[in-house]
Amino acid sequence: MTTVLIVSTVLNVALLVSLVSSAVLFLNALQRSADLTNRVHERDQKHVTALVDRLIAGDYRTFREYPDEDEEGGMTIPGSEEIELSGGVERRTTDQMRADAEEELLLRQDFPEVFHETG
Repeated sequence: MTTVLIVSTVLNVALLVSLVSSAVLFLNALQRSADLTNRVHERDQKHVTALVDRLIAGDYRTFREYPDEDEEGGMTIPGSEEIELSGGVERRTTDQMRADAEEELLLRQDFPEVFHETG
């Protein structure tokens, strides 16, 4: 009888210890998940703030230069400044390449995860 009591007490203590350790592990996992969610939210908030700041600081004078009325049909005839294709190969001017590089730099700053960069 004493042996049964001792064995049952040991089993109850082992069960209690395993339940407490499981609860602690579960709470730690929840805490890590909450921390990760907070970090993602803060990072996204910084990206949105930076993007909105850049949009607010933008120079919108060029939009005013466009005519108010569109031509009927909406087709524009390409001028000499357009990209010329010869034999399937693009020929771009230095200004166009510089503008593309600046645009890519801005995109890399706003969306580093797309370009697999950290920062």
